[in-house]
Amino acid sequence: MSFVDRLAKQWNLTDVSPDALVTADAIASFENRFALTLPNDVRAFYERFNGLLDMDNDLNRFWPIGELDTVPAIVEPYSGTPDYGGISSRLPHAERYFAFADHSIWVHVYAIRLAEHPDSNTSIVWIADGNTFDILADTFAGFWEMYLTSLDRVLVP
Repeated sequence: MSFVDRLAKQWNLTDVSPDALVTADAIASFENRFALTLPNDVRAFYERFNGLLDMDNDLNRFWPIGELDTVPAIVEPYSGTPDYGGISSRLPHAERYFAFADHSIWVHVYAIRLAEHPDSNTSIVWIADGNTFDILADTFAGFWEMYLTSLDRVLVP
């Protein structure tokens, strides 16, 4: 069973409501906007879910594809608590990382590395503030495997 099918089953069991209103146009719009092709595992997720309507039971919010943007564009400007200012100068190739989720209203953020070619490195980075980040998973599917097997689903390095 794919991680997408297992995720759908898990969310159904825990009464978490994914947004099922994604369209091929929304995916194409994202790809055109950023001049890239989504890797198969990312595409499979967004073809099935368009993020969550609300947070999951562990306070994670997975964003709809229309909200995804680069770390410099969407994460760095967030200057609440924590303050993410400066993360673009510390995270190598920050412009290649796209934020796709946050935990507990921006306590930390998850971002995926995307490039023009869908077979490129798709590591997932955990960002805690403007100075603190770490690679959490080597692939998007690997991130979801961690999520599905973790007891509390608050993923940190």
